[in-house]
Amino acid sequence: MLRQPRSLALAAAILVFAPAEAARGGEWEIEAHLGGFLSLSPSGGQAALPPSAEPFQTVEPGVTSHRVSSWYFGGGGRLLEQTRYTTVTGFDNYSRIDPFVVGTLDGTLNRTSVHRPAGAVVGLRIGRRLGRRFSAEVDIEYSRHHPELSQAVRTAVMESRASFEQSWSEVLSSLPEASASSQATVREGSGRRLVATAVLNVNLLTGDAPKWSRRPARHRFVSYLTLGAGLVSTSGDEPSATLVGRYRFVSPESGAPFEETDTVTVRTGGTVRTAFVGVVGLGWKKDISDRWGLRMDARAYLSRNTTDTVLDARPSVTTGNPPSAVVLDAGDFGAIQLVNNSSGPYEGHRSSLAGPAISGLETFQGSGILTQFGVTLGAFLRF
Repeated sequence: MLRQPRSLALAAAILVFAPAEAARGGEWEIEAHLGGFLSLSPSGGQAALPPSAEPFQTVEPGVTSHRVSSWYFGGGGRLLEQTRYTTVTGFDNYSRIDPFVVGTLDGTLNRTSVHRPAGAVVGLRIGRRLGRRFSAEVDIEYSRHHPELSQAVRTAVMESRASFEQSWSEVLSSLPEASASSQATVREGSGRRLVATAVLNVNLLTGDAPKWSRRPARHRFVSYLTLGAGLVSTSGDEPSATLVGRYRFVSPESGAPFEETDTVTVRTGGTVRTAFVGVVGLGWKKDISDRWGLRMDARAYLSRNTTDTVLDARPSVTTGNPPSAVVLDAGDFGAIQLVNNSSGPYEGHRSSLAGPAISGLETFQGSGILTQFGVTLGAFLRF
């Protein structure tokens, strides 16, 4: 007779306490979040200068020139500057060259060339509670990847464009039908950034009420420290700047046409990659109810800095007839030779702008630690 009341009491207890236990949710959490990130690139690294200009004898006995890949940097830039000064002033004094005309790319080739603007990020986290103090989670975040050339590179490109046009206009001013032009094109990087990490959260404040307290769960506030690692993958196009300089004239003696084109590209390297990252951060969680809450999270993603400055140069001399050559005096620096056709009487002779093409030369290799900061605000559901 006593078994039936006991069974009824047990059933009543299950009906009362089971819903309350289910309402508190389980040990798993899923979260969607939005936020922003900011990247800090170290400035240190190793520079590698472009190859030096090769000397050669011009068509004029005893006059030396240099074989260059471009007039925008290195020995080609210095030779053009001195030729301009000698042509304009009639004196041989390199130290008195107008500083604006220097305007070559030399000052930016041996430093980092990339700027990473801040951006928005969206992500998803799935975690599991491991007792009162610990929780583990997997985090996936997506954002746009849009690196830019640094302001120093942009300024140098624009000064070099103006310098090229001004210098060649003055150097060729005494020749018939002479003209010089220089154009600059800057292209921004674009693509996507994907981060996948696994972390351990260590609760600094558990938010658990003491045994003597009657504080409900919805008032719980938790702060925690985050430690972990993962991968960051970026894809898309690197930012770059291209300079195209062109000058033309005709020979005052034979009327033969001359035209030469100087194309240079400065671009970044190493911003499109997949790299290992370490993660460290702080976070705060606030329960709004037994099943869901809000979370604010701040993290730093640390990876090796592999950002490079890369140089391409492509000189071009248009063939003209009849074969002809012009030598422009550059004082102590020698001379600039222009040859429109390496045949006939000028077989074996070439223009000064006939150096080897340059492709993918890393003039600066970054070092140190690339730090990317992210701050997010999300809502989580416990189940």
